[in-house]
Amino acid sequence: MAVNIDELFASIYLSQPANADIEEQFNILQLSNVNFHQSSAVITRRCMMLHVLEGEGSFSLANEEYVIEPSTIYFTFPDNLLAELRLRKVSGILMVTTTDLLFQVNPNLLELSLFQEGEHRHQIALTEEFNGKMYKLAKEIDQEHRGSEHLKDKIIQRLLDLHIMYAERYYSKNPDKRIHLHQKVKSFLGIVNKSETGNLRVTDIAKDLAVSPNYLNELVQGQIGKSPKTIIKQKQIRKASALLLHSNLGLKEIAFKMGYKSPQYFNQDFKNATGLSPSEYRGQHLQFS
Repeated sequence: MAVNIDELFASIYLSQPANADIEEQFNILQLSNVNFHQSSAVITRRCMMLHVLEGEGSFSLANEEYVIEPSTIYFTFPDNLLAELRLRKVSGILMVTTTDLLFQVNPNLLELSLFQEGEHRHQIALTEEFNGKMYKLAKEIDQEHRGSEHLKDKIIQRLLDLHIMYAERYYSKNPDKRIHLHQKVKSFLGIVNKSETGNLRVTDIAKDLAVSPNYLNELVQGQIGKSPKTIIKQKQIRKASALLLHSNLGLKEIAFKMGYKSPQYFNQDFKNATGLSPSEYRGQHLQFS
């Protein structure tokens, strides 16, 4: 189904449907000299990939500012806060997909450097040769998506996996040092990354994974270098920071949205992580008016 740029960007904020067909989980649009502005700040619910061939612009993602440049891929994960998106005469390609579809395409996503959320900026600057290769592959995906030939969905999934693998090859500076995570660690990270509230308990996750909390702690600490509790807390603080800067929600509303039963506990955790109380953080970095 063909979409325009407004509809495609709007789909980034839609919930991820369970057991949906590919038409509900994936869409793609070629851009030609596009001007687009979205000032509202909204938390993404799907993954997005914007491959810019030409043009300029800017946006804020997960509390970082980005300047759009040619020959660059920009990407988001669910639960990132996207704000002040401006595209000026941009040509390229835009893809939006659910994480469920990506895990069908490649069950080992969390082993890839690209999907180690929170450890890097959300962009890949491409060489001229690789820029052409990635765009050609994206155009093949778009062509297949527009058609109705036999095995369309399977071919789109294969092409998406190839696109991800090429991006990973280019993105990873040390391919021989790729992280090979234990299955339980990958499952833990998957649960955390897909959580929309951040209201998670290590004991509950360990039970879901059929391991003891101590064993899960040892696995995650050993492979990631951080405890499960720390990883969960960092996600809560990142999301809370984005809401403080880009929304007009009150401090109590943000605390409850993050899964805290008491604003006092939220204030304490936030100050321990940032050195500032939520109100001080908002006051010093205020971007929302």
